[in-house]
Amino acid sequence: VHHVHELTDGFATDSTPIKARPAAGWKGEWPAAKITPNVLENSYGLPPTFWGEKSGMLCLDTAISDVVETGYAHHIPRLMVLANIGNLLGIHPRELTDWFWAMFTDAYEWVVEPNVLAMGTYAVGEVMATKPYVSGTPYIKKMGDYCGGCSLHFKKSCPISDMYWNFLEENQDHFRGNHRMAMPMRTLAKRTQQAKDTAKEVTHYVRQQMTKGEVLDPSILESIKS
Repeated sequence: VHHVHELTDGFATDSTPIKARPAAGWKGEWPAAKITPNVLENSYGLPPTFWGEKSGMLCLDTAISDVVETGYAHHIPRLMVLANIGNLLGIHPRELTDWFWAMFTDAYEWVVEPNVLAMGTYAVGEVMATKPYVSGTPYIKKMGDYCGGCSLHFKKSCPISDMYWNFLEENQDHFRGNHRMAMPMRTLAKRTQQAKDTAKEVTHYVRQQMTKGEVLDPSILESIKS
C-alpha cells in the first residue's frame, strides 16, 4: 500500500474545480487530480449506468443501486462486479476511481488506493497486484445470486465472459511474460478467430449501449454470440 500511495501521491488534488466528464452524467463540479496511473491505457468514459441508468446486467445494476442506497458494497461486488466490469469496459481508471471516491462512505486513501487504483483498475500495474482482478460470467455466477433473476441468460446472452476474453486480447502485449497470466493467455491463444471476433463485437455493443445509457438487448447479444 505504501508503494501505491507513493506512486499516486496519495491521490493528491488541487483546489481548482473542473467540470466533470459529460460521459459520467454528473452535472456538478469535480476536483482535478494531479496523478492518474493508467498502465493499460484505458480510455473510455464512465457510462451513465454508474449514475443509475440500467444496463440490463443484474449484477452491475444491483451493485450500483446498493451503493447509491447505502454508500457501501461488500468486497465481491466492489471488486469483482463494479471494478471488474469497469475494467473489462476499458473505463479510464481516474473516472472509475473518482466514482468510488464520490459514492462510498469508506472512501479513505487506505481503502481506495489499494482496492480501486491498484487492484480494481490495475492502473498501477504490478506495483501491488501481479495480475488484474478480472473474470468472466462463471465466477460472478458462482459467487453471487444475480444470474437467476437476470434478463440476460448466463450462457446465451450475458456479455461478461466475451468482454473478459476481449480484455485479454486487447491487452495481450502487456500480459505477455506475466507468469500469473500464463494460463488464460494460453487459452486465449487457442481460441478461434471467430470466437475472438465475437468477443470484440459483443464488447463493442456493450460499450455503445452503456455509453448511451441504454439497456442491453438479450436478442441482439444472442444473435452476435450465435
